[in-house]
Amino acid sequence: MTELSLFVGIDLGNTKQAVCVLDGSKKEVLRRVVETDAVPSLLLEAIGDVAPERVGVAVEDINNVVVDTLLELGFAIFSINPKQADRFRDRMTVVGAKDDRRDALVLARALLTDGEFFQRRAALSPLEAQLRVLRRRERLLGEELRRVSNQLYAVVQRLDPALLRFCEGADEPWFWSLLLHVTTKKRLSGKQVELVLKKAGKRKLDVLVPSLMAVLSSERARAATVLRGWLVDEVKSLVKVLRTLSSEHHRVESSLSSLIKKRAASVDDVDGAAAPSVFAILLSMPGVGPKTAADLVGEALPLLRRDKLGLLRAVTGVAPVTKQSGKSRKVSMRYGCNMRLRNAMFHAAHVAARSDEEFGRYCQKLLDAGHHRARALRSVADRMLGILVAMVSSRTLYDGTRRRAAA
Repeated sequence: MTELSLFVGIDLGNTKQAVCVLDGSKKEVLRRVVETDAVPSLLLEAIGDVAPERVGVAVEDINNVVVDTLLELGFAIFSINPKQADRFRDRMTVVGAKDDRRDALVLARALLTDGEFFQRRAALSPLEAQLRVLRRRERLLGEELRRVSNQLYAVVQRLDPALLRFCEGADEPWFWSLLLHVTTKKRLSGKQVELVLKKAGKRKLDVLVPSLMAVLSSERARAATVLRGWLVDEVKSLVKVLRTLSSEHHRVESSLSSLIKKRAASVDDVDGAAAPSVFAILLSMPGVGPKTAADLVGEALPLLRRDKLGLLRAVTGVAPVTKQSGKSRKVSMRYGCNMRLRNAMFHAAHVAARSDEEFGRYCQKLLDAGHHRARALRSVADRMLGILVAMVSSRTLYDGTRRRAAA
């Protein structure tokens, strides 16, 4: 790493940023609160003839437009956990004094004196940026779909609860179409119901349609007449929102799927030789699907290296936390991690334990030893990460026969 000459701490805010610049002897070059747009020009003026790559900038949050601009200018960006920054602040003041300018000074001094506790952040590659945006958008749309579906479920539960026997989650497009017709028309024939369901893409209607007609033609509990009109309006509104969300969710999923397929089919040039792409390597692993591979590449691609395995285990949450003092010793689950990666590896371990003989045997061994299933799956995920890092480092696909031969 390039030796740093100047050390900058930036306490990021919404509209104004507190900036502090120190030289190698801890002398304060400047400390000022400025508007967001003025931060790059202020730093370029403060560093003078010093090259930006020799200027370290400490921040608590890297997802910020200021950080993006400084990365493009060539500054060395380092991130620190806010809890660690709070401990560094206690070194300078024990009475709990806190303000933005002081926080900027704390970050700059911490980078100067304890730089090994900071993680340097490189600029995102186009692939990492695209995967992050698509996966986070897909996840957000999925959460919104479930939220609005739950609202529709509550309304139908009040309006006509018998219909929920056929779609318990009220989250399927065919059910939305049926709901609109049932709530707006007094009578529906079997042919009309079958036509609605066919148009919505529902299959196996020979059993569903008679069951539906039996419910629709029977006397059943329904909302009072005074409320029915308002509830029907709410159903129409929610179905319209759900259809928009479902369409957008499908579009984002298609874009993500096509991107992953394209990358998995490509070949990388490594030291003049053709090698499988990172996506092809990850997807060859039992339990790792397209979404898990997208999370690993988008969130932790720089960590898929042998010398970064310890950090990768911590970021994904599979490395436990040990608390020991005197005669007491407690090992607990790690909560300070990337929740996206933790969930991705948990589901990958669950699938691997069910689909792969070796992982399944290892998981059962831990269960027989008295571990809870969640604890056993974290150990499976830990073992998977070690294999994944070895595969990516050697650019080889997963070969289960090698593990069985070694065993």
